[in-house]
Amino acid sequence: MNKLFPLLAFAAFALVACSEDKPEATHAELCAKVPVVKECLLGRWFLESVEGNSECKPNDMLENSLNLLQEKGELRFSFKGGYSVYELETNGTWELNDSVMKIGCKFGNCDKRINYPIDATIEVRSSGSKLRITTNNGFTSFLQCSVGISSEKYTEIFSRQGQ
Repeated sequence: MNKLFPLLAFAAFALVACSEDKPEATHAELCAKVPVVKECLLGRWFLESVEGNSECKPNDMLENSLNLLQEKGELRFSFKGGYSVYELETNGTWELNDSVMKIGCKFGNCDKRINYPIDATIEVRSSGSKLRITTNNGFTSFLQCSVGISSEKYTEIFSRQGQ
């Protein structure tokens, strides 16, 4: 038994050490997966532009950022920004099913004309540094500007993998 104990201790150490050597996937690797995985979307995104209506141009004097995060197992978002003379700050939940994001606005300036939750199509480009969110419900997904079919284009500010 005395000779077996050191062998078992070494085997347990080797098993733990080998399991910790596996590197985590990079953001680019996560975003290369099809369908899109939520870990690719987690992070802070800057709203560059809106396609579909020139009146929905994001106000350059405002933050126009979207934070997609996971807290205690729940997927949450916060958006701060605006267009024209409108400013908004909203919070809510999101789900991801393949390339469709279901967005539920819960707090803040949630536009009452929008029938939440809404579905938006997600497209990730440039190794995860570009994000396009497209809706066809008459409003943009987070900026809440009234349009027909629209796409919000975002650039990644930083990633929060694992949150």
